Amino acid sequence: MSVRLYIGNLPQNFKIKELEALLSNVAEGIRFKAVFDRETKACRGFGFASISDVKVANEVIDKFNGYDFNGSKLRVE
Repeated sequence: MSVRLYIGNLPQNFKIKELEALLSNVAEGIRFKAVFDRETKACRGFGFASISDVKVANEVIDKFNGYDFNGSKLRVE
């Protein structure tokens, strides 16, 4: 069963590859998709991570909820 986590409070200048590298420290195969504004094409400050294992998803929540990422405290649910 796949778990989809909300990752919010992303800084405006973040790089998706940088966040994916951070998530891969927990487990390989975590996919992240940022949500972009249709008009400006800028990230709206949140996205979703798809994780195949519930235990790994809980580990991501424990490790990164409140984590300081480029000056912003991540919100992971």
